[in-house]
Amino acid sequence: MKNLSLLDLSDNRLTNLEESAMQDLETLFFSGNPKLLIDLDNNRLSCSCRNLVFLTWLRSYKSRFINYENYTCMEDSSNLDLSIDTLKTDCKSYLLWYIIGSISGTLFVSLVISFLIYKNRWKIRYLRYIANKKFHGYQRLPLTSGGEFEYDAYVSYSVKDVSFIKNEMVPNLEERFGLKLAIMHRDMPPCGNHATNIMDYICQCKRTLCVVSKNYLESTWQDYELNMARMEGLEARRGMAFVHLMLMPDVCQSKYPRKVRDFIREGNYIEYPDDQLGKEVFWEILKKEIQKDLPLSASFT
Repeated sequence: MKNLSLLDLSDNRLTNLEESAMQDLETLFFSGNPKLLIDLDNNRLSCSCRNLVFLTWLRSYKSRFINYENYTCMEDSSNLDLSIDTLKTDCKSYLLWYIIGSISGTLFVSLVISFLIYKNRWKIRYLRYIANKKFHGYQRLPLTSGGEFEYDAYVSYSVKDVSFIKNEMVPNLEERFGLKLAIMHRDMPPCGNHATNIMDYICQCKRTLCVVSKNYLESTWQDYELNMARMEGLEARRGMAFVHLMLMPDVCQSKYPRKVRDFIREGNYIEYPDDQLGKEVFWEILKKEIQKDLPLSASFT
């Protein structure tokens, strides 16, 4: 309708014009009748942030609108230009706060989720292991107190302390008392996923014995073994007594690190002595601790 000279939309209830309508009218302004006029007088124009694009467009072509100076907003009776100026300032402020609020809210939620994941990282890893076992058809079977486990204890130790395991622990606990220990460098298969192999052995043992030295506390793998054994105790063995610490002299002489304080507070530890006579008694006590029955527990089969 390039010959259109007057579009009378007065005395209606229009709050705005759609974007497509604005584009069509702009086309007519430049390629149609140069004297085209539009009458929006006595409509219910909405002065809101959502409507700001239309209001700005309306003012930019106000020469095309009849009685533009009489246009007002339905929210108030102020001059339309004044309302648009005020609205631009207010909407800009709201947008800034909206952006700040959105970023802050997203950051806060991300931090909370990250904190929860980090705090429960060992439980998540443990449950992932259990789920993987169930997916492959393994099921936990309940065992009575004193039930048959493949090993009496899984020995968690630093690779730097392997000579102590070989020369002290194995002769005393296995050869002298007849206990069956699961020792990584001797019993664990060289193939397969190392983390999964560790958990398999922990689940197959009646107890977990951690040889805690300074080397142990500095090892990433031993941190994994200690925390996964803790989760096995809490989730499947009904308590932290499943894990027993053997504190070496280089640890006993210093302040106990945070990662083992819970076990020490529960009394699940024994200190390795310096003198020979004390060592004889030590191995006797440790043997009884390993053989002590725990509450009803379960293992994978």
